[in-house]
Amino acid sequence: MWLPGGSLQHLQSTLIGYQVALGVHSIDDPCDFWPGGAFNQWLGPRQATFAR
Repeated sequence: MWLPGGSLQHLQSTLIGYQVALGVHSIDDPCDFWPGGAFNQWLGPRQATFAR
C-alpha cells in the first residue's frame, strides 16, 4: 500500500475510515484501529521514529 511519505499516520486514518465505512453498512468486523486500540498503542511510540 502506498502511503504519502510512508506515513503511519495516513495508514491509521485509512484504517479508521475503513472501519467507519463498515459501520455505516452495518458490517460487524471487530478491529483495533480506533484511538486507544491495539494499533494506536503500537503506533504511538513509532510516530516519533518515523517522523524523523
